[in-house]
Amino acid sequence: MDAADATLLAAWREEQRQIASQAVVPQTPSARITAIDERYKVAHPNITEPFFVGGVDVSFAEEGSDAGDEAVAVYVILRYNDTSCASPEVVHRASKWFQLTTPYIPSYLAFREIEPLMELIDAQLQSKPDLKPNVMMVDGNGQWHERRAGIATFVGVRTGIPTVGNGKTFYSLDGRILKEDMHRDIHRALHQWHNQRELSMPNNNAAGQGLLLDGAVIPAQATNDAIGEKEEAPIDDILTELHQTFSGLAIPMKAGDEVLAYALVGHGGNIPPYRRRPRAKGRGSKNPIYISVGSNISLEDAVALCAKLSIARIPEPVREADLYGRQLVRERG
Repeated sequence: MDAADATLLAAWREEQRQIASQAVVPQTPSARITAIDERYKVAHPNITEPFFVGGVDVSFAEEGSDAGDEAVAVYVILRYNDTSCASPEVVHRASKWFQLTTPYIPSYLAFREIEPLMELIDAQLQSKPDLKPNVMMVDGNGQWHERRAGIATFVGVRTGIPTVGNGKTFYSLDGRILKEDMHRDIHRALHQWHNQRELSMPNNNAAGQGLLLDGAVIPAQATNDAIGEKEEAPIDDILTELHQTFSGLAIPMKAGDEVLAYALVGHGGNIPPYRRRPRAKGRGSKNPIYISVGSNISLEDAVALCAKLSIARIPEPVREADLYGRQLVRERG
């Protein structure tokens, strides 16, 4: 790295610190979005009127997505009409092709994607203010970032809209906790839920309507000893059973003593059979996504909403943006 690169990264870090200082992370869930049964730590989405959710994503024309390559920023808005959140309507769709000016640098993703995304969002807010999203979902992390300033935090601070980060791949904050460690903790939590599931099934939880938040019934620091002497069921079988009662299991992700994100697993699994891949199972996702706050929304609201809006692994607003971006890349050839 030459002196110019070092100077640029230092400037970016300072901007990240400024963005992080402006982020707002409520500690109490909004009654508009989530109701939480504290006895069982089950979060129930509480959307009872038309609700707009935006989704943003960037797709790349080339495999490597290096500086100089083309990419397309996509912004969609889905309208949800009732508490079931079924059959959302796409009410806005926009895109912008741009040229990448920097290579991918871990922890600095925002600086090569934020400007085209903000152009799309700002244009919609000016031309169609009646479609302003109640919540924005971003393909990328928010507070789960070493300076608490992932791309979702940039979007949330700049727009003032409650914003949620959705990470598809595990990002290690300090290099000590690795993807394998996170997946091991997820499997432990699933096994422990399976062995204690009678304790975590409130009678009023309609099938698939509540998200089980790890922390009350299931200790955050699950261990093999806690699983006990019972024979371990296959993970696929556990996920199938979980899917019959809950919309997912969320495991807290900590930096020190602070919970900054949740790993969400067992969500989705609601793609109609005729649209599934041939070997797809009728259960929630085996592969986790990592949910963190961008700004202006509580972490409980963020993860409950992501679970509710997922018919597949990725929440539908981000999935819709991703699918549209891939379509545009194919059409461009």
